[in-house]
Amino acid sequence: MIYVDDHEPAHVHIFGQGELKVMIRGADGYPQMLSNIGFPIQERRRAMDIVLKNQSYLAACWEAIHGES
Repeated sequence: MIYVDDHEPAHVHIFGQGELKVMIRGADGYPQMLSNIGFPIQERRRAMDIVLKNQSYLAACWEAIHGES
């Protein structure tokens, strides 16, 4: 989920057995976990993989909502 009134850096919120907040592009160009509340490690890995595979799309969505980061 990308909230319309959210703040920089460009990130997504992922919900499941908790909440994971992931920066779409970290300093090295790969997604970076910003916070984890209750997400089991296996689900974190899966979520990070999904963000990586959809990184361009998610960055475009963030830009469409918030402008360039």
